[in-house]
Amino acid sequence: MSTLSSPSSQDPKSVTTSARPAKPNPTALSASSQSRQVRLQQLTTQLLWRLQQSTSYHALNAKDLIVPKLPDDAADLSQAMTPQKTLSGLEECRGALYEIGVADDGTLVGLTKDEMDESITTLRVMAATLGCRVEILRHVIVGDCEWLETSELVDNVSSQPAQVKRQARLWVVEALVTPDFSPRHYHQDGNGDNRQEAQQPTGPDESVFAPSRGRSTTDQLRITLTGPTTSGKSTLLGTLSTGTLDNGRGKSRISLFKHRHEVASGLTSSVAQELIGYKDHAIFNYSQDHVESWMDIHDSAENGRLVFVSDSAGHPRYRRTILRGLFGWAPQWTVLCLGADDAEVSSSKDGASSTANEVLGMAGAAVDLAKAHLELCLKLNNPLVIAITKLDLATKTSMQRTLGQVLTHIKEAGRVPKILKPAGGPNQGWTEISPGDLERVKDAIADG
Repeated sequence: MSTLSSPSSQDPKSVTTSARPAKPNPTALSASSQSRQVRLQQLTTQLLWRLQQSTSYHALNAKDLIVPKLPDDAADLSQAMTPQKTLSGLEECRGALYEIGVADDGTLVGLTKDEMDESITTLRVMAATLGCRVEILRHVIVGDCEWLETSELVDNVSSQPAQVKRQARLWVVEALVTPDFSPRHYHQDGNGDNRQEAQQPTGPDESVFAPSRGRSTTDQLRITLTGPTTSGKSTLLGTLSTGTLDNGRGKSRISLFKHRHEVASGLTSSVAQELIGYKDHAIFNYSQDHVESWMDIHDSAENGRLVFVSDSAGHPRYRRTILRGLFGWAPQWTVLCLGADDAEVSSSKDGASSTANEVLGMAGAAVDLAKAHLELCLKLNNPLVIAITKLDLATKTSMQRTLGQVLTHIKEAGRVPKILKPAGGPNQGWTEISPGDLERVKDAIADG
């Protein structure tokens, strides 16, 4: 985000103020104030969405927000920076990081001090609405700027206004928005807003306590799926979360897509998340009749384990989305999906992997997308699982070649690979883990 300026249509450098008579009765907001109010609502909704990405509770709706009404004075937002009560569902949030003064493509544009102060004030108002606080992590000077301002000559009104050159430094700020659990006492005013009371408690019965974080006692694990395009990431997550086997044409992954073009092309362009619950040998996902939401999975897997799985894009066109999936939620494990089929041979079959030429055109003649993803995952030095997919389309030759290349790169990176073969025998279904599979995985992790 390049700037979080105060939602005003006026240029802060050219604003002039004048005394206004006191208004005996409140009046309707002006058109400019209404536009500022709408803009603040939009920015606050975006912040809520960002905060929700690091928590498994997504049931909170933007309609639940109570955005404070801004004063008529476009410059003064200090009265709206008092934190309200933390919204339910954000107790386990890990926060949202804002890079103010940075363009969407990563360019360090920078803001002047006045603009930066205005942006930080707006961010504090947004955070206070959600019951959060803003911590400034870093201030960095990225350059200088200069501009011309008109200097009005009062003594000689007939003269042409003089142009005065101004200079200022450009700043970039890194700010972290997190839930605020500091002790405070709230009441609700006539407008429905939660405000902090000025009075302090007078006795032990009125003691002020911090709101409960409400942290779940259930063990939680964050996993991200990555890999080249058409390697089966979304299909794998769709099968794990719904218990639906794929038909080679995207049957199991259709519920994960957010955009119409994703459904039409079959290429994931955004990050999708699903929750899967485990307790003893039982699996809780949408294949059970009593599971309709993440809350049902929470309740069913109480005192067991919750696995938060993120799916990401694989096409080089969406490389920033790929990196966001690998870093954005601080995953504890990475699952790299690699297709074992020979793309040149099986290209005419449903569900076949795409070749580099099909993905990148002529520029992809000498590009190995699977190798690029594998090397990136190994350099991150996080726990890594490599899932070999598309076994139904693989030949013995393509399988040996894929495994050989994977093992070679792993050893070159200084890691020790371990192979877990698919369990033989009949499928145990999608509602429980076979005891044999569970023991083999535990042994492999313990030996590592």
